[in-house]
Amino acid sequence: MTVAPVHPDMALWRQQVVKWYPDLYQRTHFLPPVHFHRTQHEELQLAWGHPVLVTGPPLSDRPPGGASLLSQSDVRDDQSLQRVLDCLRQLAESPGEVMFVLSELKFGEYLNKPCFAAAGSALPNIPMDKKTRRKQEGDFDVLVIHRQHGILVGEIKAIGYTLSLLPQQQQDQAVNLKKKVEQAIRQLKKAKDVLQHVVSDLQPPPRVQTTLMLPNIARAQLHGVLAGNLPLSQALCQCVGVAVHADPASLCLTSDDVITPGQWWQQRVTGAGTDPAMTDHVYLDLVSRFGGPATTVTVYCSSQPRLARAHRPDVRTAGEGVEETASRFTPVDIVLHPKQVDVLNNQGELVFLTGPPGTGKSLILLCKGLFWVRQQKPVQVVSGWSESLAATHMLHSQLCRTAGPAASHLIHMHHFDLDTDLDAAVETLVKSAQGEQLYVIADEIDKNLTDLCTELQRRITDLHVWSASMHSEGVPPQLTEVILTEPLRTPPSITRYVQRMGEGGGVLGYTNTASPLPCDGPPLLSVLHSGQGHSAGGDLSDCLQCGREVGQILHMLRIGETGRSSSSPQPPRYKDVFILTDEATLHDTERDVSGQETRAASGMVQGVRETGVPVTVLEPRDAVGVRDVATMAGPDHVVAAYSLDVQGLERKVVVFVQTVRSQSGSFDKKRGMLSAISRTTAQLVWVKPGTD
Repeated sequence: MTVAPVHPDMALWRQQVVKWYPDLYQRTHFLPPVHFHRTQHEELQLAWGHPVLVTGPPLSDRPPGGASLLSQSDVRDDQSLQRVLDCLRQLAESPGEVMFVLSELKFGEYLNKPCFAAAGSALPNIPMDKKTRRKQEGDFDVLVIHRQHGILVGEIKAIGYTLSLLPQQQQDQAVNLKKKVEQAIRQLKKAKDVLQHVVSDLQPPPRVQTTLMLPNIARAQLHGVLAGNLPLSQALCQCVGVAVHADPASLCLTSDDVITPGQWWQQRVTGAGTDPAMTDHVYLDLVSRFGGPATTVTVYCSSQPRLARAHRPDVRTAGEGVEETASRFTPVDIVLHPKQVDVLNNQGELVFLTGPPGTGKSLILLCKGLFWVRQQKPVQVVSGWSESLAATHMLHSQLCRTAGPAASHLIHMHHFDLDTDLDAAVETLVKSAQGEQLYVIADEIDKNLTDLCTELQRRITDLHVWSASMHSEGVPPQLTEVILTEPLRTPPSITRYVQRMGEGGGVLGYTNTASPLPCDGPPLLSVLHSGQGHSAGGDLSDCLQCGREVGQILHMLRIGETGRSSSSPQPPRYKDVFILTDEATLHDTERDVSGQETRAASGMVQGVRETGVPVTVLEPRDAVGVRDVATMAGPDHVVAAYSLDVQGLERKVVVFVQTVRSQSGSFDKKRGMLSAISRTTAQLVWVKPGTD
């Protein structure tokens, strides 16, 4: 193996890649770490004067001059790429499958950073177009650099196939599929030529293979098109590198392989055997070229007033992917679905919002409160029991911050225990009324709301109450129930688990949104309470080794890291992380009056702290602590708590420590699990019993 002389900057590329991906040789990495979908928003000025962004559905056809508008073809392309990436993530879980997967890398972004031009000029680059005198146009839909098997380039076609059509329509579909295959063959040939050129300085060069990816087409349908067209079949054979009488469809990824890709992977990639050119040095070299600092990495992002094709550069590491995901599901701007705008504009004054977590119920309460404040109405933000205190603090803080200092005198918070203090709560709220008018917002208030509304209606002529809960049972008869089931603030990677946990407990399921969500979210990360070093007991919250492994994951996500490049999203802070249990088992170190330790902190807390991650434990019944956590006050520490004590709050990263051994059983046993998992806006880390 001969390697071209190393320019000093190229050595820096490699150092940076090893810093970004310290476990490069041990596990698979994706770049970008999360696939961000194209979305579309439109700015509206609603009645309270605060602008909001409203999600919009894709257009069936993009009009002339509408290049920035989202179309249904954009959505199909994003969904198809997501299916392929999910398939590759599944393969990456197999032992020995170490690879670096790039998606949507444009030719023009390869080694295009001006600050690295000198080093880039020493390497073969993308060939120039003779007419435009620029790099050839094109992209790699999927580019897999495999630690052992060389390079695989995939071309994705999002075409779908509907069998329940008339014969003529089925024939038209077959013609369309033929055109897509022909187009893919041309694109794959071009991509392979480009790849072989840019790695030609490596001798012997790494193996370059190609594949057609049809995640929405069954292999039988592809066979049907190829069977009636010998030239097309032969062209595909040549493209994927098999004899003309072989079956080229077996080397193409189809819908048959998306769930169980092992056989396709073996035939297309691993069946060729190990590539002797793929040494550790060459693997690092290839990753440094295609995924290093000299190559731009862009992702789709939203921009006002409408969004489709703006890009944000350099989302490279898992931590940056987490931060970017959270910023899209919980942005600084208020983002609503059209139905939520309709609720705000057309519902009456006595409303009960219900639906699964992450559907924007608290956001609507915030918007309604802003509307009342805009009308100079005093707003009472009410907590009715301990499990609504955190959400109430957060809502009160958001309302004050958004309305501004000049309106803070109109916003008042109250915490009651309606089980024991119903009469006192009624008297306090009646005294807070403005004449015969009373404006109340209550979030996560499941208990005794009916009794409170009954008493207030008896005393107040003009009563306005907007309340919300994830539970659809026990809606007060005085309030109009409004059901919200479209996810807004939680990625699908989380809602899939929330849906499972909420079954049988009066929590409604999710429904599909008319507009695409920003992304599917980072994949679940797991810690198994099993093996050497783990405690023998069943209490995972007291396992020192589980805590150490959680701390290592937080370091892998670069939580709390500062001083990053301004061109990349900053990783989450420590206070953007929850460690939550489904039972009140976490505790901090306890000391007597002389300072002597009387009880050590929970093993989970100790283990995380051992890795250098600061942790604050929210003790039960700590009202001041709940307020500080809800308002993001206090030091930059990870917060460890019982999930129901922070009900209604959100964090970018949630570590869920499962102390209930089984996910089955009564809903009461799953309440804590549901509450913990649903707090996540980006990354879920699940600490599980080793037997689950």
